[in-house]
Amino acid sequence: LIVDPKAPITTLPPSIGSRLGINPGKSIPFRLPGVRGVLSGRLITIDSLRLGEIEMNDVEIVINEFASSEMGRLGMDLLGRFRVHLDYASNWMELAPGEGPYEGRTAEWWQERFRFYRELKQPYEKQLNSHREQLNTVQQYNSIEDEVGVAARMQQILADIRRYEGYVRIITQEIDDLERRASDAAVPRNFRE
Repeated sequence: LIVDPKAPITTLPPSIGSRLGINPGKSIPFRLPGVRGVLSGRLITIDSLRLGEIEMNDVEIVINEFASSEMGRLGMDLLGRFRVHLDYASNWMELAPGEGPYEGRTAEWWQERFRFYRELKQPYEKQLNSHREQLNTVQQYNSIEDEVGVAARMQQILADIRRYEGYVRIITQEIDDLERRASDAAVPRNFRE
């Protein structure tokens, strides 16, 4: 993995995901603007990720559809959990448990996680609202004149609505889980917004 402190989330190219047996079937499409353009892929939770002696369970990663190399990127979602010491002369990186006051994490880490999920959720909510408006338009059109294809179009829009509702539901659950963890760790409200 390339250490990338500007990446909001850890990513892997599809080739590595495939070799590791990661099945993106239970994932959601992922698009997030970043420093290097739009990051696009599939957001998936993997059972574990080991970095040297440290193993983390239930880690979210993105299988990056348009990865330009065979290297993954270790992002701030994981780096932010640790104190990181880089020794360039020895080509060595040391990760030590975080010293933040909230589950060993800093206030910035919590803010970034909440921001990450909210930014991830916004385009799906926008698509959901757009498809609901399309459905209303098609239903109004259908009540005026029954034309071949209107029913099929309505079915497609309804399928899209269900899909986007599912994405919003998954991300909302992630935000709710993060909120519970933040409450348990006594993270102040202003660091959750």
